[in-house]
Amino acid sequence: MRFSIKANPYDIPSATLDEHVVIGGKFFDVLNGTYKLEQLSDSTCRLHLYSHFKLTTTFNWYATVWAGWIMDDIQDNILQVIRRRAEERL
Repeated sequence: MRFSIKANPYDIPSATLDEHVVIGGKFFDVLNGTYKLEQLSDSTCRLHLYSHFKLTTTFNWYATVWAGWIMDDIQDNILQVIRRRAEERL
């Protein structure tokens, strides 16, 4: 399943994050995502979450590395919520 993301940076309090990492802001935006199911066995699947983001800051050379870490953390949290909810239904 693929989806596009339209974040509203004004929904996030301005003191929460630096302007360079506000999703949907001037410098950083998440464009789209994809969920993919991987069949591991007859009764088990693994859910993968991929996303693409745009980074336009020249803040420093390692901004892309930090953005990747932030996105990995966000995606991991999303997948943990989905896992927890799915396992509660078993």
